[in-house]
Amino acid sequence: MPTPLQSIKQNFSAKEEALKTSKVFAIPVGKNWLLHAPLHDFNALLTDEDIQEIKGGKINTQDPQLAIINQLIHQEPHLKPKQKKGELNDDFLVFVTTRGCNLQCTYCHFDGPTSPQNSLDIQRAKEIIKWTVKRRSQRKRETKKDQPLKIHFFGGEPFTTFELIKEIVEFSNKECLKHNIQPFYMATTNGVLSESMREWISENFHKIILSIDGEQDEHDLHRPINKDHGSYQAVAKSADYFSKSKLELHIRGCITSETVHKMKSIASNMIERWRPSSIKFEPLTENTLTVLASIYPPSPIDFARNWHQTFLHLRGTGVDFAYTPINPGEPRLTSCLVGDDAIVVHPDGSLNACYLSPNDWEAHDMDLKIGEIRSNGVVSIKESNVESIRELVTKKGKCEDCFCRYSCAGGCHVTHTHKGSEYKYDDFCIGTRLITASLLLEAIGRPDLIQSTLEDTYYSDDSPKTPQGDKLITING
Repeated sequence: MPTPLQSIKQNFSAKEEALKTSKVFAIPVGKNWLLHAPLHDFNALLTDEDIQEIKGGKINTQDPQLAIINQLIHQEPHLKPKQKKGELNDDFLVFVTTRGCNLQCTYCHFDGPTSPQNSLDIQRAKEIIKWTVKRRSQRKRETKKDQPLKIHFFGGEPFTTFELIKEIVEFSNKECLKHNIQPFYMATTNGVLSESMREWISENFHKIILSIDGEQDEHDLHRPINKDHGSYQAVAKSADYFSKSKLELHIRGCITSETVHKMKSIASNMIERWRPSSIKFEPLTENTLTVLASIYPPSPIDFARNWHQTFLHLRGTGVDFAYTPINPGEPRLTSCLVGDDAIVVHPDGSLNACYLSPNDWEAHDMDLKIGEIRSNGVVSIKESNVESIRELVTKKGKCEDCFCRYSCAGGCHVTHTHKGSEYKYDDFCIGTRLITASLLLEAIGRPDLIQSTLEDTYYSDDSPKTPQGDKLITING
């Protein structure tokens, strides 16, 4: 016979009519419930009785605190996810200068060494820079706001096209100076660089995101230069150099079933040696290459537990230890570039909303192309596609009932929450839900409840427990 708590979980919100927009959630924490109202910026730990009163709309007048909570969550939310509107923005310009790479990473599903070694044409790069800077200059005059132009280099390995990047940066500096625009340069790199490249990058870039997967043995296993040589020594030299320079050094690492229990020591060693601005660990995503290499993802429960232990261990170090899918700030509709009006220039000169190749989108009947740089130098934007992409990120049926929907925002639109994706919680969802619940409990001052929450099968099951998922009530806002 089910316990009262099990009965509540099984029948959760069964009598509520599901309206289009869900704004209030409740998730179990031991024998109580964590009420999570992200659009009201409010969280509270409530009893079963409290939850039932809110659901039934019959609040005990002798409990003024519950009455205030009930009134608050029925008010118009003061935080709302912001969908981009109007003319295409130009705050973030991304150059995928090549899809080729100088490493043979065992888990890379982003073409890597199998990709053609083509690179972006410099004239097309110059045209999009001129177009972007001119637009920003005009908007600066209209709004009186002075914001830097963020330019991000991505790949493949972008610095295999080092001379091209130098030419783009030099041209951008000249164009920005003409219009009194401040450029901000960043790059994501594997760090296998020469001494002269490190020196130039340190002098010209503001931020470097460096991939390091752990200590030398783990890193070299995952990220070899070739079958005889690992890349750790070269990457560590780059990290040494950048950590002593003026630029921001950010480290991200891929965690496997073998390294998940070493997460705390890996992060501690990184901090001791390099003092980066941030460290971000992400679980390995399984694909055919990882299976062939006998490298496997960590279980989402192991990842969440060890991530949280590392989070606590690094508190007070001054290093931002964060989990990319979780946004601690305002609610959002997207956690990546898609729908955020970034302009991603692919090697063929096309302008897109995503780093991934069109083959990845088309497999899910998506079109993330927003325009192109024509051979005559004209920049052409397809406004209808811009609008459809903005609308795309507002429609994620898989995420509709999950309490993480406004912070995680569903992860990758192409690989994870595409149209037709299965309505269940995969490993990415489970890990994210566990970490989010832990951080919410930290935020309300109840870290003592985190361990039991990490062990609650409510969060590790792959299917929503009820027809309405985590939703407590639905309110038209």
